[in-house]
Amino acid sequence: MAKEFEWHKAGHDRRLKEIGSRIWFGTQYYRPPQPLPRFWESDFNLMKKAGLEVARAWIYWRWHEREPGRFQFEELDRLFELGRRHGVFIHPLLFLESAPEWFIRQFPETWFVDHQGVSYYPLNRKSTQIGGMAVCGNHPLTKEWSGRFLTALVNRYREHPALLCWDVWNELQTKSVEGICACHHCRADYRSHLQQRYASLGELNAALNTGYGTWEDVLPPNGNNDYAAWFAWRRWEASSLSRQALWRARTIWAADPRQVVMIHMPTKLSVPGHGCGDWNDCAPYLDFAGNSSHIQRSHRGYSLPERLSARNLLAAEHDIAVQQSPNFAWAGEVSSDTASYDAPPPLHPDELAYWTWKPISLGMRGVFYWQFRPEAYGPESPDLGLLELDGRASNRWERVGEIVKLVRENEPLFRSARPPVPQVGILTCPEQHMACATLYSKNSGGQQLFQKSVLNLYDVFRSAGIPAAFVDPDRIGSAIKLLLVPRSPAGRPELKAGLLKFLEGGGTAVVEGGFMSADGASFILEETAPGLGLDRVFGLREGRPESTRWHGLPTGSEESRLSKQELDDAWLDAGVDRETERSREKLAPELRISLAWGGREYPVTAGFDRRPLRAAGAEIIGRFASGEAAAATRRVGKGRLIYIGTAASYVDRIFGGGYGRFLRALAGELAIRPPLPIPPAAGATWRVLEAGARRLLFCFNHLETPVGFDLSRCGPARLIYGPGVELKGGRLSVGPLATAVLELKNPTKEKSR
Repeated sequence: MAKEFEWHKAGHDRRLKEIGSRIWFGTQYYRPPQPLPRFWESDFNLMKKAGLEVARAWIYWRWHEREPGRFQFEELDRLFELGRRHGVFIHPLLFLESAPEWFIRQFPETWFVDHQGVSYYPLNRKSTQIGGMAVCGNHPLTKEWSGRFLTALVNRYREHPALLCWDVWNELQTKSVEGICACHHCRADYRSHLQQRYASLGELNAALNTGYGTWEDVLPPNGNNDYAAWFAWRRWEASSLSRQALWRARTIWAADPRQVVMIHMPTKLSVPGHGCGDWNDCAPYLDFAGNSSHIQRSHRGYSLPERLSARNLLAAEHDIAVQQSPNFAWAGEVSSDTASYDAPPPLHPDELAYWTWKPISLGMRGVFYWQFRPEAYGPESPDLGLLELDGRASNRWERVGEIVKLVRENEPLFRSARPPVPQVGILTCPEQHMACATLYSKNSGGQQLFQKSVLNLYDVFRSAGIPAAFVDPDRIGSAIKLLLVPRSPAGRPELKAGLLKFLEGGGTAVVEGGFMSADGASFILEETAPGLGLDRVFGLREGRPESTRWHGLPTGSEESRLSKQELDDAWLDAGVDRETERSREKLAPELRISLAWGGREYPVTAGFDRRPLRAAGAEIIGRFASGEAAAATRRVGKGRLIYIGTAASYVDRIFGGGYGRFLRALAGELAIRPPLPIPPAAGATWRVLEAGARRLLFCFNHLETPVGFDLSRCGPARLIYGPGVELKGGRLSVGPLATAVLELKNPTKEKSR
């Protein structure tokens, strides 16, 4: 614990600044009824020996208020005092959705209600074995009584020197058996939400193509067949959860404005309305946010494509959190072992090192392990732990201790290191994702079309060492030169305005087919696509869309079965072998695109569907092998638009990576370069943080064989971390699935000093 700084006496801004100024290492620890109190003293000793300085404690309302107004805080008192004595901060995480039994019995009107008006008794789940789940968080009685508990909790520990900050919700998910509540209060809130979005009932009817006579007629949909209503309900669900989380934060600040408040929640790559809130409506209004690096199995049991896919997903999630969390971000759950019985436990220390260094390499300021002692009660995580089940320290605990020690020895460097400013942007707003998941929910692969496309675009540049930003239409930073736009059927005016502003200001945008092909509310396919008048701006229209499944390889052939599986699993995109690449040539001509750019031809494959283009002012730069126009370009203002009539990013790497090569070539034309001149190495990735005249370089080997990095043009290097790593003569050799961390001099910054 930082004794030179008296946390309990400091104001809010001073606390927040101190938290964000360094790298924190902590662990999930207390989740009643475990671990048993007899283990606490020895566990805290081992935490401190490993250098961990934060212990996260889940606060179940049900556990601490078993009778109305009688709070049982004795366990928490002891936990806080242990933290004070051992120099370990306590980080409370609120779990108010686990309601006490007396509350459930006394106020049955607060129970969750399904769309047919049937309520069901609050239950337990695997991470909440003590029960109480599924009371409505929107209900005034729930807020009244849980708010009393939360206020008493804050007042009890507000002055305690071991209190670090508050986490208002874990993963922002209701996780009830029927999904989200549709009780009387939720329905009223849903109507209010629609009234704020639509000026009148007539405007709502026009947008959703409904025939409501009064606002009281407006009810939640009872299924996913009504796309427009389902989309509207999902938007409300995400908004409702986010507002509940913000209510918790305001309750904490009302009790003590000095408190620092964060949230641990999925980012915009998760589907809002599937049990998670809207990142944009929640995280920016808190002090900071965090998310997970939680893969519950050993990657030594993965194939290379699976390993790279999983690592790419979590790197993207962390990048979003770092870029769009206010102030800074934490990795709130980092796997400390394996909880999958289908994979060989335990987690190898080198893999744990990867999950530790990866969030730091992206700029995160906290790494929290899930968890310290394996849970002995309940099925969720019996093998996850830095300790063994009997409490012995594992080799994973030892590896964590080594890493923490190295970070502390290089504290000034890690304190000042920050990510370079990206010049590539990927348009990624929650409404795009939600619209794709809704409209294409019945198509094979449709639920994750947007997510897979975004991740593949991200990997195109991550694998080349080029940072990419995840941007919203109204937040495209001035540093962005190249904007990548995945399919978006959510054709709202804000999306159009943001894209046009970027183009007219001189940016280059690559837009994938299906962009604004619907009005964003009722999902009526427009007569012209892209919609909202962009066909005139872009100088082109899409022809009739056709599913890629209407074409392909000969029916019944082995190649056809392989191709169909690859199309479904297209985001497992990194282990392309020669046979798979050759299979592209066997695809029907309607799916093969030849894209001409800069005097070169790039082979591109149609993904999900194909949309032949009709140009009216745009220049055709690509055609399907069957002859129809597949890609076009046009100047828009000072900028340049490139439009391709398919979701090319969806299957690109499966069929050779030609689209990715085109995007990297385009970036090169725009003078977008990696921050370091490190040639790409197959099966390896790297990230860099900048710290004035110095840099931190993180090199990751994703293969089970050694890999080499050529650092000869990077200047003097000092190895900070690297079991199984050798640095010699500008050549870095990294062992199987190993990680290297180095300090580099930054000659450009040194000369400017």
